[in-house]
Amino acid sequence: MKWIYKISVIPVIIIVIGILFINTDTYNYQDILNKTLNKAEIKDKSNNRMEKRLPFQRERLEINVDYVIDGDTFISKNKKYRLILVDTPETKHPQLGVQPYGVEASNYTKNKLENKKVEIEYDIQKTDRYGRQLVYVWLEDKMYNAELIEKGYARVLTVAPNTRYLDKLKMLEIQAKKENKGLWNYEEYK
Repeated sequence: MKWIYKISVIPVIIIVIGILFINTDTYNYQDILNKTLNKAEIKDKSNNRMEKRLPFQRERLEINVDYVIDGDTFISKNKKYRLILVDTPETKHPQLGVQPYGVEASNYTKNKLENKKVEIEYDIQKTDRYGRQLVYVWLEDKMYNAELIEKGYARVLTVAPNTRYLDKLKMLEIQAKKENKGLWNYEEYK
């Protein structure tokens, strides 16, 4: 019984020591945030302006989409880009040929991205084994990868370590599947 008494006294002692030695008034959290924001100033080399970015914000780069290959791949300045966490049905695959709903997904991406300025965001791994740039695409502050899944043009394809938005996209996929949107109308994808 004495050991139970000793164990229950330890948390009380820790709390008392904490109250005696820690003065929370010495920390001005607003000052800390302001100092962090000031350190986070980034110089945009393209137009020599300073912008403030929170430390946890991901860097996005603006590019122009020159040509859309299919629903999840495009070209900008002779570089191939592949959307992360997204798999649209194939339209130009040498072995698979044209898959159900592939043409629709490809046309949707062409209409939304081709000859448009977009912002791209990298995850951990920047290129795949084919040399394609692996990116999340942002169009008017909305993630295009998520839009494809939400509207049923794509399903989630997980390739570690690029999984930053996996939970969000999985939720959208579950909802699209439940509502039989797009490719989820086809037996091949159920």
